[in-house]
Amino acid sequence: MATEGRSTDTDQLNVNWTKEALDLRAKSLYVSQRRFEADRYTSLDFLAREDHSVWRHAWQIACLESEVAEVGDYVEYRIVDESILVIRETPTRLRALSNVCRHRATALKAGSGNARELRCPFHGWRYGLDGSLLEIVNDWDFPETRAQNPCLPEFLLETWQGFVFINLDTDAAPLSEFLGPLEPEFDRYAMESRYRAAGIRMVLPCNWKVAAASFPETYHVPWTHPQIGSWVSDVDSTLIPLGLHGKCVNARRPSPNNAFEVDDETYLAEQLGFLNREAMDTAMEGLENGFGAREILAQVQRQRFLDKGFDFADCPNDEFVDGKGYWIFPNAIAYVGLGTAGHVLRFLPNGRDPNTCVAELWLMTFPDDANAPMANVPMSSYPLGTSVTEAFEDSHGFHPLGPVLDQDLSNLESIQRGLQSAHYPGVSFGLYQESLIRNFEEALDGYLERFDKPSR
Repeated sequence: MATEGRSTDTDQLNVNWTKEALDLRAKSLYVSQRRFEADRYTSLDFLAREDHSVWRHAWQIACLESEVAEVGDYVEYRIVDESILVIRETPTRLRALSNVCRHRATALKAGSGNARELRCPFHGWRYGLDGSLLEIVNDWDFPETRAQNPCLPEFLLETWQGFVFINLDTDAAPLSEFLGPLEPEFDRYAMESRYRAAGIRMVLPCNWKVAAASFPETYHVPWTHPQIGSWVSDVDSTLIPLGLHGKCVNARRPSPNNAFEVDDETYLAEQLGFLNREAMDTAMEGLENGFGAREILAQVQRQRFLDKGFDFADCPNDEFVDGKGYWIFPNAIAYVGLGTAGHVLRFLPNGRDPNTCVAELWLMTFPDDANAPMANVPMSSYPLGTSVTEAFEDSHGFHPLGPVLDQDLSNLESIQRGLQSAHYPGVSFGLYQESLIRNFEEALDGYLERFDKPSR
């Protein structure tokens, strides 16, 4: 068993699960349990407040930069009532344009594709890739409009780590200020080298915030995902608020708590069965030579990347073993650590229905050869009631992530129904284990307080 990359003090397992230690941790981020009113997840009025104060002022991921790589490539991004086109005008310039014709409000484009110009399908008005109005069909009938020469409204756009962010507020602070302490976190994950191996879009029977909150905590793992409870504990995650955003580190180790007791061999069999069955013989040899299970797993992962041409020799062992997930405010959950099945979840309001949402899953994968980039797989849409496993099999083939995500989504309809009970007092999140959800809700409240319309 090779020893290159063995960590020293970066992968120490000093975990204390005594009652006193857990009580202390519970008050390390918050000291009181504020309840959040249920109507923030069920109310049309609250959704309207979010539209006005959050979606029209916050930076948000619109698409992948690789989706708009060539001149004329475009992707439509919808948020509540707005439709925005992210389009490449020149090899070096992207724009975010209103996708609404200035004549009769028809959408100029839908989905994604490539165009040399933007022509309205209703009456043929024509716009350039920069949003300028090029032609009014029968312009003699529109003398005032011709004189005004209206262009498509343009919004702020910046790129970061392979993502394209847009902001409808043209006076917003730069993206770097919005990202804050999140910005350097992705530097080691080579996001721009990845491609979307599968893209699934479906409607879920719950508010978008309910769906997003199902992921950045492990409190639910023993009960929702018993098959992974032997190596992901409910009390063994490190939760770190990063300004508006947050980071969840899921420590994966043998015998993480008293509910599941597994030895190193069982742990490696489960982990490598999930990631790389072919490496099992090497792993067993490593155990015989005195290496620890986490170190063996890190070496297997490090070698797997090296075989593809990606050298992560400087990364400590925990980067290859533990799950690293990020809540990117407001609506993206990104599991992009080297020890995870890289994927990004994005949750959007479903128009103006507070009781449903649109969920997207992007499976962000490294190509088999670092010198041979792969094209993104187009998004596929599925109706309410479709399972992730079914959607994966239809668009990509079986993926072990499918059943895990189906377990996450299985609770959502019940939660949304319960939130509408007249006898439910409101949501009270755990002080520590659900602290990233609380951090998100308070960040959202900050936007509401800052941008809400004055009361009349």
